[in-house]
Amino acid sequence: MARGFNYAPGASEDAARAAEPGLAREVILELSGSKNAVVREIVAQRDDLTLAMSVTLAHDSTTDVRAALASNTHVSSTILEHLSGDRQRDVVLAVARNGCAPQGVLEQLALHKRSEVRDAALATLEQQAEVPPAPADPAEAEPAPSHLTSLPARAERDEVSENVPLPFTSNG
Repeated sequence: MARGFNYAPGASEDAARAAEPGLAREVILELSGSKNAVVREIVAQRDDLTLAMSVTLAHDSTTDVRAALASNTHVSSTILEHLSGDRQRDVVLAVARNGCAPQGVLEQLALHKRSEVRDAALATLEQQAEVPPAPADPAEAEPAPSHLTSLPARAERDEVSENVPLPFTSNG
């Protein structure tokens, strides 16, 4: 091994393990703290991260790890909001391109000083605004789930709730 050369990116067993589906949370947590930035980057792309793991990865010193997290569509809006203020262009661009980023974050990025970030945020906002066309024939529309169709109308629910005695009333 050459002096100062610890590993080739992605050439560790941990990198392969980090990409495996169905890992236990304890294993994912361990891998998210790996010394290998490639392993942490792979972990940041997982869709089963806990909020605590996401927070840790959002503060990672490696730009590629934060950018991978910013492009993850399963990350909370709070994490994306935090990453939208990152100093590194690649991280902010990843947030701007994330189709699940909150509209408010994208609107702020649409005013960013860098034109490429503005353009990416505007493109993502446009994609979010696109609504799939309604079926031409109402018979083609998907019916509402049965558990929703059996709910009483709001007026009926309000009327019923006014007439139901509360079991936790005190006698004084």
